Amino acid sequence: MGAGAYIRRWLMLRVINISLEKPSGTMIPTSGERALSNDVYVVYLRDSEQVPRFLVNDRDVRGLIGKRSNDGRNFTEEDVLPVSELADYSLWVQHYYRGWTFYHDGMPSFFWNHVTHYPFFRVGLDRLVQSRFNKQLLTRMDRFKVLEHITDQTIKDRDFRTSPFDLMTEFYTARWVHRPDKDELLTYYTLLLEALEETQDLQAYNHGHRYGLKPKALNTITDFALEERRHNENRNIQIGIVALTVILLIVGAAQAVAAVWEAFFKAAT
Repeated sequence: MGAGAYIRRWLMLRVINISLEKPSGTMIPTSGERALSNDVYVVYLRDSEQVPRFLVNDRDVRGLIGKRSNDGRNFTEEDVLPVSELADYSLWVQHYYRGWTFYHDGMPSFFWNHVTHYPFFRVGLDRLVQSRFNKQLLTRMDRFKVLEHITDQTIKDRDFRTSPFDLMTEFYTARWVHRPDKDELLTYYTLLLEALEETQDLQAYNHGHRYGLKPKALNTITDFALEERRHNENRNIQIGIVALTVILLIVGAAQAVAAVWEAFFKAAT
């Protein structure tokens, strides 16, 4: 064995040993409160075609203990892989940490994350950003804003379909999922889409789980735009009347002051 091959095998075993200090076990929670306390590794050995063939569960004097796979997905055949055969494989490590999953395609990224504690800082920063996001007051879009959004997307893609989840992700990013008021937001947009279906602006698909635009929605948006324009014109007229009234009052007051001053000046002389 050459020096390069020896060093590579030693580094691979080092990665495996570090990972086995935090084994995953049989079940890994990826959601809910339990996932937030995760800190485990899953180690796969991939063949020359980058297909996972061996799942490492432990190590002893015989070699690596784990399970083999024939299809790269199901690991059912228990086996022991001699350390001498590591040269035929490459590492693929998954690190489940505090609700996140970090993938390491090879050794450099694994050692970088391990030495710098990158997952700790990355998750900590994300939680800080999420905390600030949770304190923000989110503006709920009204029915016409939602209808305009769906119309714009449908013009781009005639088969466009949406749902309350899609709308909230589009309006607020995926961070809404971790907000304390997420259920209230979900209820609001669910009712809003159902209301647009009632007015024949949207059509429900997949038993009400998805919604698509109906032609009538264009008339609804046009009517709303006209009503909004009339409202703005009336408001501008009202503002103009108020401004003109103020100007006339100022002019009248100035004339009154001038008249009083003139009378006072004549009386004094």
